[in-house]
Amino acid sequence: MEHRKSMFSVERDHRKFGFFEVFSVKPMSVEMNKKVVYESSRLLGPKNPFSRDNAEKIMKETMEEFLEDECYEEKKMKSLAKQIANEIRYKLKVAYVKSRFKFVVTVIIAENKQQDLIVSRKQLHSVKTDVSAEVSYERPSFVAHVYTIAFYQE
Repeated sequence: MEHRKSMFSVERDHRKFGFFEVFSVKPMSVEMNKKVVYESSRLLGPKNPFSRDNAEKIMKETMEEFLEDECYEEKKMKSLAKQIANEIRYKLKVAYVKSRFKFVVTVIIAENKQQDLIVSRKQLHSVKTDVSAEVSYERPSFVAHVYTIAFYQE
């Protein structure tokens, strides 16, 4: 670690006045302090803001790719939901590679028997930087719902 020097040099004056000693202070030359140290800069918001429309497009394309020719089978849909969530997360990370977003992707696939599906969620997020998107996909034998939230990490 480099020792910091004072901008002023202190020279002793050899005259004494009783109990006091006299000091004179003269500014040092600027040439001695040539090294300039800058503070690190921090972004206070995302450079590449999260686009809800772009995220919904990615989610819809991924769901169509995975679920286009599928029929509802409980065991198969469990693993398929994980695959869809991982694929959407990967595509969003590629789309926002230089950003500081962390993605949470939730995929729900339920059998379509003319019943209601009520989904409730709560999260604590910043209204200025965090964005969410959701897409539903319906087939004759099942209904799929994807919810994604992008949290901006400073």
